[in-house]
Amino acid sequence: MGLNVIHFRDIDVKQNLQGALDFIKDWVRENVKDQTHSNSMNIQNHTEREERTHPDFSTKNHPSQEGNRSSETYNGVKFKTVFKKDIFPKHPTLLELKKWCKIFHEKNLAPPYPGGSFGNLSFRSVSRKINFIITGTQIGMKDELSDEKFVEVTDCDFMKKIITVNGSRNPSSETMLHFAIYNKFPDVNAIFHGHSPELLSSSEKLRIPTTQEKEEYGTTELVDSVIQIMVNNNVVIMKEHGFIAVGKNMDETGNLVLNYLQNI
Repeated sequence: MGLNVIHFRDIDVKQNLQGALDFIKDWVRENVKDQTHSNSMNIQNHTEREERTHPDFSTKNHPSQEGNRSSETYNGVKFKTVFKKDIFPKHPTLLELKKWCKIFHEKNLAPPYPGGSFGNLSFRSVSRKINFIITGTQIGMKDELSDEKFVEVTDCDFMKKIITVNGSRNPSSETMLHFAIYNKFPDVNAIFHGHSPELLSSSEKLRIPTTQEKEEYGTTELVDSVIQIMVNNNVVIMKEHGFIAVGKNMDETGNLVLNYLQNI
């Protein structure tokens, strides 16, 4: 901060000492006020820049509902979304995906939390390609789902953690996992992920394979652990997290999960 020099030549100190003192008080008062206002404006501008550039991540604390075995904090998606086309995905079988979202809610396979549901469902939208339509992040499966609640994923850069989509919202936080499975297994056309306390607590009885370590959601470590087991299995339990099922179509995938649930 630069300081102005006070010139006393404009004031006859000898004749009016009180005038000099008043001059100094006024100068200090004005300069302190100006500096305070400047600091306030700098703080305000900095805050506005932070609000404009900070990622749109929502932090929510809620139980994972995995048989009371763990508690997780949802911190939003862990990737950047690039919107190729800002349009809602249109597909003749989107209604079927909505149907299974409703079933997952009714069977408590995707338990609700304030502002969303624990789980994500997808299907391959272009035959023999990796394009797929998936539930958007933080949607409630108990709700009547309009088309804009879904996103079509067209590409994924694992190194840079960038997801390219057609749609108007972030895809589910487990989109990288869905992408890896569709890429690895060309016969898989549907992937359903949920959080069922019943399935998790009965995994040994049902002989559902489980990943060895608990991994954070939305990470490449979780992706790798699931892919290794899924080579020989259509249903996998992610330790202290949830389940994931795959199939040639949505009915096959969904009924596979329901059959396990009935056998508990």
